[in-house]
Parts: sequence; C-alpha cells; structure tokens
Amino acid sequence: MWFELLEGNTFISNLYNEVPQLIDVRIVAIEIADEGRKISINFIMPKYADNPPLKWRNLNYNTVFVELDFFDVQELTIKSNKNKYRGNINIESDI
Repeated sequence: MWFELLEGNTFISNLYNEVPQLIDVRIVAIEIADEGRKISINFIMPKYADNPPLKWRNLNYNTVFVELDFFDVQELTIKSNKNKYRGNINIESDI
C-alpha cells in the first residue's frame, strides 16, 4: 500500500485501523521546489482517523491533512478536469 513506501510511516499507520487508499482526495497544494528536486503534495485524507490523538479529539478536529515531500522524483503526471483538484494519488517506487 502507498504509505508503506514512505519513510517514517508509523504515525499514519497508527491513525487508521486500515489506512485508506488515496482515491478521490482533495488536493490542496502541489509545490515543485529546488529546481524540481523536491515535490510536495498537500491533501485531505478521504476519511477521518479511526484512532485520532487525544489532542485532536479535544480540539474537535474532523479532517486529516497530510503533506508528503518527495525527493529525486523521476516522473510526475498531473491531470485535471474543470479546474478541480480532486483525484487519486498513486505513489510507486522504482527501487
């Protein structure tokens, strides 16, 4: 699954009993930095956490916002319809 490819994925694994696939997620931002050597993507998880931290519950949070940073990206494809940035995020490794 996508989160298993991430370094330091323990936090996201602990939030969910079963981490959801990134299907029809709201993409908040995509940033290409450092002359393309770093790509960041910010999105809202498709479902709220099964096991939110106590702080989140006390603050009545209802959304899981994720920022992923990628380095040494070989390929990035972005497709958009009608200026809506919702869609599927597919993360693959070539290692």
